[in-house]
Amino acid sequence: KNWLELLELADQAIDGLPFHKHLPIIRECIHMFSYLWKFDQPSPLLQTESQKLFLKLLSHPSPPVKTETYQRTLNLVKDCLGIHNLPRQEPAACAGVHFLLHHRVLYEISTFGLQDSAEKVNTAAKDILLFLLKGRLMMTASAWDRFNEALYPVIPILQGYASTEESLGKCVLLISDMSDVAGDGVPPSTAKLKAALRLLFTKQPNV
Repeated sequence: KNWLELLELADQAIDGLPFHKHLPIIRECIHMFSYLWKFDQPSPLLQTESQKLFLKLLSHPSPPVKTETYQRTLNLVKDCLGIHNLPRQEPAACAGVHFLLHHRVLYEISTFGLQDSAEKVNTAAKDILLFLLKGRLMMTASAWDRFNEALYPVIPILQGYASTEESLGKCVLLISDMSDVAGDGVPPSTAKLKAALRLLFTKQPNV
């Protein structure tokens, strides 16, 4: 397949979404983006171009397009990281979310998706992040490391959601937990120390 040509056609289709309103194209695009990031040695050019299109969909000005994008992305994440994959122990299953494990994508979802005025968008954004943050058992070691590396620049943003009540807030608190700093987990000790210090300035007394 000529992937660059397909990405160009996808770009044109995305630009035309406000006019033709054929939302099923979004699902096909997301599955294509996922596929192009699965390989051990993917094409940097294809990765870059597909990521541009994915970010365009995530930030699309049309509410129906943005909603469809977030919900289709969440569905894919569930398919790849859902608990139903655990008995099969298929390392390839988590490869489907590799296209999400990049700081630009996580920044878009954390900064704008979580704050979106549409409930379907901000709820899907929260669930996507929760699946990733809780996905250690479902990911390979390399995928988990890649996720955490992409997460470092986004931690200060996510810490704005730290709480002892909400699921996402609890996961964010665990990121900043210094108790397991000597373990093999990530972020590394310096990143965790910075995260813990930032929490000292929170206005929430229970954090």
